[in-house]
Amino acid sequence: MRPGNVFQLDTAAFLANRRGLIIRLGFTMLLGLPFVIIAMPLKIRLSGLSFIIIFVTFFGAAVSSVRRKTEGHYERLKVLPLPLWIIQMDMMLAGALVDFIQTGFLLVLFIAFYGTGITFGAILEISGLFITTLLLFNALGMMLACLMKNNSEVHLFGALGAFILAFISGLMPAPAVIQKWIVIIGRWNPLTAMGRSLMGTAQGQMGGIHDAGVFWGLMTLIFLIIVFIRLFEGRSLNAFS
Repeated sequence: MRPGNVFQLDTAAFLANRRGLIIRLGFTMLLGLPFVIIAMPLKIRLSGLSFIIIFVTFFGAAVSSVRRKTEGHYERLKVLPLPLWIIQMDMMLAGALVDFIQTGFLLVLFIAFYGTGITFGAILEISGLFITTLLLFNALGMMLACLMKNNSEVHLFGALGAFILAFISGLMPAPAVIQKWIVIIGRWNPLTAMGRSLMGTAQGQMGGIHDAGVFWGLMTLIFLIIVFIRLFEGRSLNAFS
């Protein structure tokens, strides 16, 4: 492990804290399983899962970033021989990977329970949209944290930001005059697109591999390559054999 690789340090710290890992997974399971196993309309089921993803990614990234700032973690990272953008990128990647572990199983369960005629193209599309959502919302949470000074502020504005993200993602009813703007934003919102893809799998409307599936599949591949490079940079693979 290289001391200049913040991604390795953050990932190792997360995996080493078994109690924290169990609590994170248990908390997500407690909130998310009802939206998978309890009978309810499909739109409400997907909205609930999307709310959880917003909370874990955006709100979680904002709160953890402010906590690091108040505890002086960023000041200690400044001694590393790395530019600031590399440090921020490593933190975002680590946050996305942790959130992938924390929330990804809910999507797997949803597809296993309700996916009808699931195709490889649908899996590529959903995985790419999911990873893009994790990266985007982690980045937005970290950007919000830069403007906050303490935990009270980040909890207040983080909750407000999560509400706004949920609103523009089409998870709540909106007046007709606003709905058209939400539709426009939804074309560029990976969470909204992922919800449409998941609904398509549940309704048996996802076809084979198409251009969108190939594109989002490439996004998944790029993410995995970057994670692999940062995770094993400076390590000998023989150490894992």
